[in-house]
Amino acid sequence: MTTKELLNLDYRDKQNKQIIQKALLRIKPLSKFSDEGHVPFEAIEKLLHLIGSKYKVWIKDITLDSQSGDDYDVSRAHIINEDNLETMEVIFGMCMYELFAKVAIFLWSEVKKEHLKRR
Repeated sequence: MTTKELLNLDYRDKQNKQIIQKALLRIKPLSKFSDEGHVPFEAIEKLLHLIGSKYKVWIKDITLDSQSGDDYDVSRAHIINEDNLETMEVIFGMCMYELFAKVAIFLWSEVKKEHLKRR
């Protein structure tokens, strides 16, 4: 499954939650939680801090999108390239855990592809 496909999964579906957890557990700093089968929110926050401090990328404008048209609000985050201030990706999530998990998956993918410049 590609990173783009992972980002588009509907987290309300139990099978999709499991797929996202498996993707998180493939990220080296988060793999130590494989025995638990669920990556804690705080661990994802630490990973995002680590990536943000090592690479020229910003996680910006985490916002509730109340115009999603459904009975719930969708959160979104803009991932900004610090060099040229262009939006690399806009990521959506049904809850903060899903949003941060998808941001972590996206950024780790960019680190592995060497698309992010180091500070």
